[in-house]
Amino acid sequence: MIEMEIGVRGWIAVDGIIRRCSIDELVIRFAPLAAEVEDVIEDEVLAAIEATRRPRMIVVDRHPDRRRRVADKLRAAGCESYEASTPLEAIDLLERPRSHIKGVAVAETLTQTGANEFCDFVGQTNPRIKLALITETLAEGTLDRPIERAHRISERISTVVPPDEDTMEISIRGFVESVAEPG
Repeated sequence: MIEMEIGVRGWIAVDGIIRRCSIDELVIRFAPLAAEVEDVIEDEVLAAIEATRRPRMIVVDRHPDRRRRVADKLRAAGCESYEASTPLEAIDLLERPRSHIKGVAVAETLTQTGANEFCDFVGQTNPRIKLALITETLAEGTLDRPIERAHRISERISTVVPPDEDTMEISIRGFVESVAEPG
């Protein structure tokens, strides 16, 4: 008996045999399924395929203008981007069926919680999702300083997105490339 969460329908139990299981792969041979269950599974598989073609990203920032600018630059770089003004909105987007989020750009300052707590949550619940930090100001000196500042928030942050337009675009392109890399 295998229990699956099926969108708005909730949890269902279906008969099946696990044929192969590893750290990142699960193969199940199902007994004959109801047409509705087949449709939901097919929708999930198609959503996963589409998400590999056009990575899905979330921008979490309480400032609407900056959030929109980052989301627009992600779209221009070939991503499908969603905007969240609060961490709770972002969590809702992460937990939706068929979301297949690949990356989250997180503002340095959030409402409801700190960026470090939110990044820790994402890292624990979705370890494959890449994180970028949207900084409030340009840092003085070398590029290492913003990275050091980001790592004080979370070691999982791989990219820093500065507020100025030119550097923001370059950083976002690098972030999108890192999301597209396997592993």
